Amino acid sequence: MRKLSAMLILLATAGCGSGTPSPPTTPNPGGSETITGRERFGWDQLADSAAELATFGYAIFVDGNRSTVGSVSCGTTPSSAGFACTGQLPSMSPGAHTLQLATFVTRDGATVESERSAALNVVVAAANAIEVNATSAGGDMTGAAGTAASRAGPSRGETKGRVVETLERPNDLAVAPDGRVFVAEGSGRISIVGGGRRITALAPPRGARVEVVALALDPQVARNGLVYVVRAVLDGAAPVFQVVRYREAGGTLGEAATLLDNVPLDSLARDRSTSNARPAAALRFGPDGRLYAAFEELNGAPPAPGSYNGKILRLNPDGTTPRDQRGASPVFAPGARRPRGISWDVNGVLWIVDGDPIGPERLIAAAPGDGPSYTLPAPFGAASTVFDPGGDLLIGAEAAGYILRVRFDPADRQRVVGTERVMQGEVDAIRALAVAADGTVYICTNTALIERVFLSRADQSPRPR
Repeated sequence: MRKLSAMLILLATAGCGSGTPSPPTTPNPGGSETITGRERFGWDQLADSAAELATFGYAIFVDGNRSTVGSVSCGTTPSSAGFACTGQLPSMSPGAHTLQLATFVTRDGATVESERSAALNVVVAAANAIEVNATSAGGDMTGAAGTAASRAGPSRGETKGRVVETLERPNDLAVAPDGRVFVAEGSGRISIVGGGRRITALAPPRGARVEVVALALDPQVARNGLVYVVRAVLDGAAPVFQVVRYREAGGTLGEAATLLDNVPLDSLARDRSTSNARPAAALRFGPDGRLYAAFEELNGAPPAPGSYNGKILRLNPDGTTPRDQRGASPVFAPGARRPRGISWDVNGVLWIVDGDPIGPERLIAAAPGDGPSYTLPAPFGAASTVFDPGGDLLIGAEAAGYILRVRFDPADRQRVVGTERVMQGEVDAIRALAVAADGTVYICTNTALIERVFLSRADQSPRPR
């Protein structure tokens, strides 16, 4: 995930005593690196223990101007080079800049800071034209030339019909190989829809304040019946997220096993009701057969070291950490303030939809190196995302009430070349999306489940993930 030439390696050896931390060192001092300015950067930090590591802070100097490195995240197990850490670059204007780093500790109210590292020269490229103009021309994302790539109009696709009308604030859904649709609902209920009718597979305990936020089916669900959910438990002393695994048999979910517990949930969630304010998490199986989970940040604060909030986790189906995870940590990559959906493109790149209630809502690629980030139209109210059979990305807008269809350059699957608003004016909200093996797209509104077939494109027909 990190380019070696952009890696900022800290070799601080300060202990918890009164000494001054050693200054950071950087590879390729005096060299130049072209960046977008939106990247996270990485370093290795020497420390006697994880406890000592937690006392360190990091300062970054951009052209001599000091600021604290935000969103710092470090592994829990060191290598010979130290603990692997990442942080967010500060905002920088396009053009050339000089970066230096320092490590600091605060003891008895006094801050002790190391000398500055050798300088690293960077060139911040101009912002992506789609991002710059994403909120212009009525809010449509725009093409590279800055002109609107599409406008609201007739949607490409055929609505097959409404399946059921009795859902309760659906948050997520998944389609089983036998065609049944599993729906996670804000009421805490999980429904199974098949044959034109809905049955309750799991109901919350009477009086419990539990919301089912995300849902995923095991890749072998036809054989093992395993269903995974992220629950927001709101009635405890402190609200938390849980990842729970169930086994489905005869239309009922049982054999509950909690795989991950006590992931803090934004304390404001208990009193929130709007789309961007309700608990935010995403859960999907990746192309590698691992389970990926993403959780919201806490009260808009940067993710804390050791915390799972604001990050994407990669887990084995039994909840353990895969052996190939760096540092024996399940943390796979930085996430989003309010993750509303994750999906993989045909090249295996993970895309995240961030329903940030504070800043612009974004589409982010968790690609090796520095993936692109695109600003979504405003107002939007991101709620879900999935790749359709033609390789386009569908993003559900709960607040705006349409699907934003995002088209990519076939030669560069990380470059957006156009967008289209689908179903605008047809429904009250788009709350969840899923695609079946036959290419049918299932769509949840506030109360209904709808089937829709999208037309494929001749120049692009990868299988959906």
